[in-house]
Amino acid sequence: MFLLLCLSRKCNLNCIGCHAHKSDELVHENNLKFFKRALIHTLQQYRPREICFHGAETFVCSETVLKEVLEIINKYKIKEAKLSCMSNGTLVTEKKYNLMKQFGVCVNISYRGPEDLYKKITRTDTYADWLEGIYLVKPKSTIFYYPTELEDEILNRYKEIVDDIVDKGFKSVRFSEYCSSTPNKRHSEFVIKCQKYIIKMGYDLQIPEIVDLLKRIQGLQPKMSCSWEHNCMQFFCLQPNGKMTFCNRNMKSYRAFYKECYSCEAYPFCKGGCEAVREKNGGIFPYCDDRRKIVRYVRENYFDLASYYDIM
Repeated sequence: MFLLLCLSRKCNLNCIGCHAHKSDELVHENNLKFFKRALIHTLQQYRPREICFHGAETFVCSETVLKEVLEIINKYKIKEAKLSCMSNGTLVTEKKYNLMKQFGVCVNISYRGPEDLYKKITRTDTYADWLEGIYLVKPKSTIFYYPTELEDEILNRYKEIVDDIVDKGFKSVRFSEYCSSTPNKRHSEFVIKCQKYIIKMGYDLQIPEIVDLLKRIQGLQPKMSCSWEHNCMQFFCLQPNGKMTFCNRNMKSYRAFYKECYSCEAYPFCKGGCEAVREKNGGIFPYCDDRRKIVRYVRENYFDLASYYDIM
């Protein structure tokens, strides 16, 4: 089981297409005891193997809240549980980061482009704070959250973006499909262009979406993202109010199988997509064609890609 800890639905950024900045819901000293009680119950009953601090922005919470939550996790988690955190990086202080490290939490920081693009996406003047977070944490993995509204500009600047990701020290970048109120329309085009450029430049940078597909073709069983695995029933989120939900995208229901998927060339790798995204799009998963194109690209270029990433 994968447990996502949403200590906050509040964020200090104002990203295009995201509504987290409109929420004030978070775990604070006054409601902490209720959250801790729910967390203890969750850890004892479900025994999650992976625990990730996510939500909107974890580091808006106080040091006291983080410390007490981490102490509960350390006391009740199973020994082999992996702990991680995805942050926007702008509120990561040395004290809070050291606290996370003390309890074995791997902190990663999301990416939103070079400075001018970052400011355009986040609609804030926090780039210098993000850089401080990067230099403090030195994360190796990131997620690029890019809104549909700026998709054409981002695609046109793909080389600059890849150069910047490498320059910041990242070794792995996941390109998030769905970061706005409307789905990205050119996701596969962006992913494939970036992958070709990485190889052309000889960069030590992985796109998990590509590498995981290579491993699957090789007969290995890498853990792919939940929206590829369609394993919604193994993914739970503990909200700031102590309630459990299926995920932080507010999925309402779950279907294990979709008949139309069986004849799809991507089906050996993609098991149906994200259920919450389907619900927001009238029961249709909007990235089916994108995934077919990415799977086709990986299959057609398997030997070159596998050789580059030493997966032969």
